[in-house]
Amino acid sequence: MHASLLDSMRPVDHVTAGLTRRRVRISSALRRAVIMASATYALGLVGGNHSAQSIGAPCKGKPASDPTLDASYQPGPAILEGTPGADVIIGSEGGRDLINGNGGDDFVCGGPGGHNRITVGPGDAVVFGGGGHERITGIGPGNFTFVEAHWGTTR
Repeated sequence: MHASLLDSMRPVDHVTAGLTRRRVRISSALRRAVIMASATYALGLVGGNHSAQSIGAPCKGKPASDPTLDASYQPGPAILEGTPGADVIIGSEGGRDLINGNGGDDFVCGGPGGHNRITVGPGDAVVFGGGGHERITGIGPGNFTFVEAHWGTTR
């Protein structure tokens, strides 16, 4: 007959300076199980990649150039900072995003929530606004194309 792990826990009395303390002796199997569960949990926290991952909604057929530039399907508002190179940046569903392309030939979708503040340039950029009331600014030399898009079921 096998005793369960909890059955193997039995109290042990210790007397120290006239005080009695009760300690529970834990079986080695239970101790190993707790240690393994703790180690597995800790490795998941330390070893995992916890940066934002691309959600996957494309911007006019193009995926975000980096997972940190993709706020699609997120409630928003989002703050998205592009690189000096060419970027594809995708805003949030909720709108009121602050998007800065930081130069380069950028392709930006503001997201359907609207009320976004989008800045691009210098460089060539194509910007699709969100649900309306966008503030889109092109800075420095470059060719800028601004389109006020109203999102349907697909981007």
